[in-house]
Order: sequence, then C-alpha cells, then structure tokens
Amino acid sequence: MRKQTVYALTLLALFTTAATAANLVTNPDFDIDTNGWAPNSAGISISWDSAMNVAGAPGSGAGLVTNSMPGFNLGVTQCVSSGVIGGNSYDVGTWAFFPSGQAGVGTAGLFVWFFDQAGCTGTQSAPLTVAPYLPPPSDSWTLLTATGVAPAGSVSALIYINLYNSGNANSVSAEYDGVRFGPSPTTPVVLQSFEVD
Repeated sequence: MRKQTVYALTLLALFTTAATAANLVTNPDFDIDTNGWAPNSAGISISWDSAMNVAGAPGSGAGLVTNSMPGFNLGVTQCVSSGVIGGNSYDVGTWAFFPSGQAGVGTAGLFVWFFDQAGCTGTQSAPLTVAPYLPPPSDSWTLLTATGVAPAGSVSALIYINLYNSGNANSVSAEYDGVRFGPSPTTPVVLQSFEVD
C-alpha cells in the first residue's frame, strides 16, 4: 500500500484546550515571499529562503535576515494598524534559527512597540521584548515569545524582527518563521508531518 505524507497542525500552547485568537501579522510564515516586511535601515535586508522552514514543510520558506552593519542593532518591521486596543493583553513570538559556520556573531530577537496613532505614529511605548534572546550558533529552531499589555490609548503596533551584529565580522544572518502577534492567546503553530498507509 502506498504511503502518504500528511501535515497536521500542532498547537504550541500551555493549554491545548484554549481557543486561539487571530494572528494580526501579514505574511507571518514567509510561505512564498517576504511581502509585508520592510528593513528599517540600509544596513539590513530580508530575503526569502525556500530551503528553510520551521516545520520542514515543502513549498514553504523562511525570512533570511542579514545585518551588514557591525556594532548595530537593526531590524525589519511591519506596522499593525488593525486590532490593537489599549489595555488589552497581546502575545508576540517568532521561531528563529542561527546557521552555524558564520564568521559574524550576534543575537536574534523580536520587539513590539505600541503607538497612540494609526500607522505606527505618535507616542511610542517602551518595547515588549521576546525571551529568550537567541545567541548563535544554534542550528535549530528556537521559539521566542512574550506577553504584554498595550498601553492605554494604543491603536497600532510595530512588529520589529531584530538582529544584532556584534561587530566581529562584516555581516551576520538569521532565519525567522512563524511570526505571531495578536490578542492573548495567539499561539504559534507548526506543521508536523507523519506517514499513513
């Protein structure tokens, strides 16, 4: 009998019975491109890597972020202007992967800043920062998560995929996949494969 590969969603949650809220991020999984994400500086870039994916699912990919500014903390960003309400609790997270064999050293993370005007303008809050903050090399996908409350009056949020270049080489790169931001609980999901007869 021919075997077939089936992909199933696995919820990475403390309570599997909890309902999950909508993810507010556009193109969080980088399935076919990096549309929706923009570098915050000329020294950082994001490209689509078809060979990498947190679930190992064929036909998907990851966002490869490269920081070519030694000594600088840079990122790629996305502004969320819908679904952000001051006083509400929000979850943020991403999967990150540091490839080994790089001359560069740095750290990978994810920040969220809340704003009191649409389009991520106006007064900016202190950042909500994921944990752990991933140091290289790992050669494995690590889930970085955080939960926090949007300050009163918040109406938009800036999602900031962060990559620090420690300055010992010209550039450092990390892969990102499954970016999540939304009202708690917004649970990252991973495709897991298994074979059936």
